[in-house]
This record gives sequence, C-alpha cells and structure tokens, in this order.
Amino acid sequence: MGLKSFWLRYVLPYLIPWRDRRDLGLLLLSGFYFIVCIYIVALANAYADRVNPNHNKPPDTRYVSPDLLMDATNPWFERSSIPKDISDITVGISAFLLVGFAVTRGIAAATLLRRGLLIIGTLYLGRAPYMIFTEFPPPLRTCFTEINSNFGIDSLLLFSGRRVDCGDTFYSGHTIIFTSTSMAYWYHCRYWCITIPITLFNIFGALSLIFSAYHYTSDVLGSFMFTFLSWYLFHLTIEIDELGTQRWWGRLIRWWDYHGHLVLEVPEGRKTLMMAATGTG
Repeated sequence: MGLKSFWLRYVLPYLIPWRDRRDLGLLLLSGFYFIVCIYIVALANAYADRVNPNHNKPPDTRYVSPDLLMDATNPWFERSSIPKDISDITVGISAFLLVGFAVTRGIAAATLLRRGLLIIGTLYLGRAPYMIFTEFPPPLRTCFTEINSNFGIDSLLLFSGRRVDCGDTFYSGHTIIFTSTSMAYWYHCRYWCITIPITLFNIFGALSLIFSAYHYTSDVLGSFMFTFLSWYLFHLTIEIDELGTQRWWGRLIRWWDYHGHLVLEVPEGRKTLMMAATGTG
C-alpha cells in the first residue's frame, strides 16, 4: 500500500469530523444548548447554597442524613491516603475519555458529540428543580464556600468554576458524566478490552462520590437511572422507526440527530439488528 493510499484510507477520514454545514451547525446549536443548561443549573446552585442548612457551620455541628453505604465507607476513606478530591479527578478523566472517544470517530465525531451535549445538557437541566424545591442537608461536612451577595454575580462565579457549590445533592452531576461515558463506549466501541476497563473505572468514580461523602447513595443511584434511561431511550428512538417517525418527540430527536444513524448505527449494524428484533425489517 502506497503512502497516498494509506493517507486516504486510514488518516484523512478521521480528520473530517462532520458531514456538511448542517451537521456542524447542529453541533454548534447543541453546544449553545449545553451552555444554557449549565448556566440555569448555576442559578439553581446559587439558590441552593443560600438555603443550605449547613452553610459554613462548623463541621461537627452539621446535620447529615443517615446513609448506610456512606456511613460504612467514609471513615475508611478519611484514614486512607486517597486524594480528598478523588471524585473530581476521576470525573475529569471520564469527561476526557468521552470527548476523546468522540473526536476519534472521524466523520461521526460531530454526531456523537452532539448526542452527548444534548443528553448531558438535558440531564443537568433536570437537576435544577430538585435543587430549588427540596434542599437536602449536603453530606460533605468539610465544604466551605463564600457566597457573593449579588445573586447574578454569584451565579456567574459558579458557572465559570470560580466558586464551589455546597448545596446541591440530588441528583449527582458527576454520575451523569460517569454513566454517559460508559454508555457511549458500550454502544459504539467494538473493543471489549477498552470498554470494560473504562466502565469499571467509571463505576469506581461513582462509588468514590459515596465513600468520600460527596453525594448520598440515592444521589448516585438516581443519576445513574436517569442517565441510563436517557441514553437508552434516545438510541431506541434512533433505531426504531415507529418511535422516531410517529411521535413528535421522536421526530424532534431525529431532526436534531440529522441522520446520525447513517454514520453510527448503520455501519455498526445496530439499526438492522433492532429492526429485525422488532419485526420491522
């Protein structure tokens, strides 16, 4: 095989991350939607910190709801040499693995990134009502933060990461990332020797939220279920024509996905298998 043939077959296809201008435009729209969702959550976080019953109290006077798994494992964690910010470290690695996997998918990169931005953004947006309507006592006794008296500035500080939040609990944002990364690999990575270790790493990351008292067990389990169902139902809508063409929300998802199945599910054989299994193909 000549150098030109090698370039055309193995290199060039991975340097073109989108199919056309509409593919790129929808990716940019998804990015804007994701940013809006994150800012709305920052607004909810700013409110949650203001009503947090444990706000900046001495650690030994803070009330934390009983949690069997957290209560059993947190003392071990506090005695261990594991970094106290292990959950933030692992979620950063997980997010890198998700984005890295997407951008190496060649012409399907825009589709996979768009799906991730849409699903993860929507899931983050779904956290806002829980933080506003019900304020649980945060489990991390050592979380301290200075709240800016100006609500607008305070929300911008949270949005930009210049201030940490201590008032949000249900459901876990970190677990959205852990589960989304695992789902993306399980759906679209054909190498089990890669998918299984990454899934185990994400399970460890989710467990670290509990034993480090970053989140209650219910926060993690609830987030896992919401995220799993979101990815599963999204793919069902893409793979099953009855859902994608006969429901308004199915047509909206398929419009946003812009025939993404042509560069993902069809080459992988997933759409053909699903149609056969449902008796539609």
